[in-house]
Amino acid sequence: MKKQKRVLLVVVALFVCAAVGFAGGKQEEKPSDTAGAVKERTEVTVFGWLTTYAVPFSEVLKEKVEAKYPDIEIVYQEASYEESTIQYLLMAESGDAPDVSYTCLAKDAMLASIGALEDLHKWISKDIIDDLAPAAYKAGLHDGKLTSIIWDISPYALFTNANLAKAAGFSKPPRTIKEFEKLMYAVGGKTDAAGNKIWGTNIAGLTDLHVPFLLSPWLYNFGGDWFDENGKCVINSPEAVELLTWFKKMYDDGLFGPVPIDRETNRSLFMEGHLGVIGEGPWQRGIWRESSGQGEAFDKNWWLDTYPTRDGSPGKSLLWASCAAIMKDAEHKEEAAKVIEMWVSDPEVVLAYGKLNGGIPAVQSIQNLPEVQNDPYRKVFVDAIQAGGELPFAPYGDKIDEMSVVFANAFQNIMINDAPIKETLNEVAAELDRIASE
Repeated sequence: MKKQKRVLLVVVALFVCAAVGFAGGKQEEKPSDTAGAVKERTEVTVFGWLTTYAVPFSEVLKEKVEAKYPDIEIVYQEASYEESTIQYLLMAESGDAPDVSYTCLAKDAMLASIGALEDLHKWISKDIIDDLAPAAYKAGLHDGKLTSIIWDISPYALFTNANLAKAAGFSKPPRTIKEFEKLMYAVGGKTDAAGNKIWGTNIAGLTDLHVPFLLSPWLYNFGGDWFDENGKCVINSPEAVELLTWFKKMYDDGLFGPVPIDRETNRSLFMEGHLGVIGEGPWQRGIWRESSGQGEAFDKNWWLDTYPTRDGSPGKSLLWASCAAIMKDAEHKEEAAKVIEMWVSDPEVVLAYGKLNGGIPAVQSIQNLPEVQNDPYRKVFVDAIQAGGELPFAPYGDKIDEMSVVFANAFQNIMINDAPIKETLNEVAAELDRIASE
């Protein structure tokens, strides 16, 4: 993907007619000394899957950047999410890299681990970096280097089936862990008029990353974590044991489940009124509007709030996000930084993305704008971001796939096969430490 300087030739011919007398009755014309002006524009390539799902926003980003920086022209290079990983690795090996790289936290960790990314502390304004939500800033750090910067945060929050909750005497979603437990026992373990089982909640996912992703907010709000500050796995901590013991009791009481189940089926159970509470991201409202066939009218069927906590304060969430990075071999790094800065922190750009795609801004100044704070839907996710949380298995995000399988298998073994919780988590911790050390 060779980059070129596009030269736009703007030729201006100005002819000034000067009255120099009327010798012989003819007017003499003099050509202007003004020469043709040449202006250069730099093609800044933006690689990734933005144009596969957010075409209207990609057009807004291009328009806004080029209006502010007439010497820049954005050129999109499309790649699917699935294909981009191998393409990034090939770019890092060949030295032929785009200017702006659209990544996610997992891809960022992978590229950072092989030294393929610039430290954005060198390229992005300190004011913008200081404006990042603390969790968003921390998520992009690798060995003290800011290898990517988040422009769209996708934390999870809890959707409560309003119909089931109201029928059980509740008027709002649960804010404390105790309230959540009461809701589970009030709505779960029953059947509807057609004989369909109604579940309280579930952790959806088979042997993949969905299980640790959906469990992480619970783990954080119980006071646990995956790894400590020294990089040692602590999934066998008392807090994690307490959480899994709590889930296991609800499972045995017929409230938690069905396990295992894929995520799409879990979403359908909620939509059909057979599941009380589900953890999902900002995208879920649009999915239910479309799949229900009811559009915005389906919104009345659910409530939204952050994950519950022991004291009722806004709950932490998993931090999943879309990021922007600059690879070491990028040709136009200064221009790339200008594009990234607008993508992350320009209010018109960021609010346009939120309006078109429901994204959550990463910088606090925009999170606190009335357009966000007065939007009840987005504000819940902003509250979750500000409460904290991170990617599962941090700081080993580049090994997330392998670690996810280990934990998902153990989780199902505990829930379904009555595997001893403490002993099983001890084994998981040892295995995750082993993977982390490789």
